[in-house]
Amino acid sequence: MRLLSHNVLRNTAKGVVDGYPLKIEAAQIDVRDTEPDLTFIRHLLPTISFPVLRSAAEDLGLDAAAFPASYSTTLGEDEAFLRALHKALFDVHVLEGSLVCPESGRRFSIRGGIPDMMLTDEELS
Repeated sequence: MRLLSHNVLRNTAKGVVDGYPLKIEAAQIDVRDTEPDLTFIRHLLPTISFPVLRSAAEDLGLDAAAFPASYSTTLGEDEAFLRALHKALFDVHVLEGSLVCPESGRRFSIRGGIPDMMLTDEELS
């Protein structure tokens, strides 16, 4: 699971009001360096929840201070920042572990880099 995916995942179970952001408990991570597309990263900037990204970085032992607390239009001008953002969003992969709902404590497993967000019948009704 990439941190870009984590940035939008939430617990949608019935009765859960605030199932976002999910805490990452990683058992195995991998970093796979890729060439950043800075134009694409600039387009993504307004869609990223930076508080959630910072929290995810902390969960994984990354430098959360490298990311701002909120979006600013000037972020797209800093190439070093864009490269660091690309690395966090696309190159860091959580291969094994869990995502934990902050409200209910519900755990969603991550296996082979894929988070299992399936809800039980009871959680849906």
